[in-house]
Amino acid sequence: MVLDQKYIDAQAKGNGDIGTLLRINPNVQFDDTAMTSRNMGEIRPADISINGGLFYQNAFLLDGANFNNDLNPIGGEIVPTHIMDVPSYSQGIALDSSLIGNLTVYDSNVPAAFGGFNGGVIDAESRKARDAISGKLAFRMSRSVWNRYHIARDKQQSFEESFQASDQPRYDKYQINAVLEGRTRGGLGIIGNISRTRSVIPLRGYSAGFVSANDEFEKEQTRENTNLSVRLDWEGPNGLDLGASITHAPTDERYFIYNTKNGYFDLKQGGPVASFRANLELGAWTLRNTLSYSDVESSRRGQSGVNHWKNWAWSDQFDWGARGSSQEGNWGNIDQTSRNIAYRLLLERAALRWGFVEHHLQLGAEVQDRKATYERLNDHLSWLRPESTGPAQAPTALSTMKVVRSRRSARGLPLPQAGASISASSTRIGPATSKPRPPNGACSSRTMCAWVAGASARASAWTATTSWTRSPSRHAWRFRGTCSTTRIPC
Repeated sequence: MVLDQKYIDAQAKGNGDIGTLLRINPNVQFDDTAMTSRNMGEIRPADISINGGLFYQNAFLLDGANFNNDLNPIGGEIVPTHIMDVPSYSQGIALDSSLIGNLTVYDSNVPAAFGGFNGGVIDAESRKARDAISGKLAFRMSRSVWNRYHIARDKQQSFEESFQASDQPRYDKYQINAVLEGRTRGGLGIIGNISRTRSVIPLRGYSAGFVSANDEFEKEQTRENTNLSVRLDWEGPNGLDLGASITHAPTDERYFIYNTKNGYFDLKQGGPVASFRANLELGAWTLRNTLSYSDVESSRRGQSGVNHWKNWAWSDQFDWGARGSSQEGNWGNIDQTSRNIAYRLLLERAALRWGFVEHHLQLGAEVQDRKATYERLNDHLSWLRPESTGPAQAPTALSTMKVVRSRRSARGLPLPQAGASISASSTRIGPATSKPRPPNGACSSRTMCAWVAGASARASAWTATTSWTRSPSRHAWRFRGTCSTTRIPC
């Protein structure tokens, strides 16, 4: 199926992503949870399945550059508050559909020129500049107050008092888009585009209608996506056609951990995607060259200055929590990146007609280098289990987990469909730090037991040449434990 620019411009924009354009294709199925009537403040592109394939088995291309996100391809099913893993989406960037001139969906009989997929191929080509200098400025907005919700009576209160992103009773969402384009006397076409989509989603900070004594009653989650794009095209003599494009589309999603103080964190997705193309017509044959680059991320940043997780027993000093405990902090800072450099050579012939049969001949080769990294930027301390130390109910943390700063990477051609781990992480469990003396002169004692586990590993490295090779991996584990008793003086 080929969707041209006329069709693209005539469609309802929605969030302005590729998924909005593909809903007329019966072979494309969409993630039912991506955007429903209950979470219309979301702007992320929906995961899609083509002909029953898994949503991470498709190939997404922009001007020949692959913008798949192979960082933990099922990561979109992970909750944003996961301690170790950062959610990831199958589309590496949220591509603005106003950049697209033609969109081709291969749901069957996919040409051999495409690889790196088991489902289907979505091949987007950015549009060329018009001859005359022109521009466009557009603004769109959507608000929850303009909607009418039909909620079951027994769900009405929980929906209106929602503290999770799955239910969004209120939101404000807008998009602004600007385009400037033209062509020089020498035939060089230039088109520049900038768009920004932002959504603000107010939610309750605590569950079950709880009102905190010392924290925000209402907290805001936000979603932001920015698309910056420049495209050049030039048609020279003797069938020479040159083109280049670069798109930078970062996404920043702010969440918070409910029932928690200082629990804000940001999920960062997207990155740059660029390509350079040189085509040459040689009679009935056309030689096509494409050099592409992409560098997408799925990272997390905790609230500034907060690099811990503490679970306090509720007391007059720690009085903001619900259900007998007061939580604070987040799960730390993680960087994940996936860089891809590729070159593709394609030689194709104009269609041959033999009677009622049409034949298309293609020859080609492709080489690519991919590198993925995972890095925890700093040590992260977590106090997991509170317990009182005396009649004054001053809390301490008996068990502490320390996630050690680490980095791992893999280079070569990954196998995301296999779901195999590419490396091992290091985790250490350490003793609780001492806490302040209980107030009111209370006397007490506590016993702390610490178990330390150290792990080291060297990840397997994969290299793509004419065959697969694998380097050996080594692992070493160490355990030790200590106990001590401390009396707190009066």
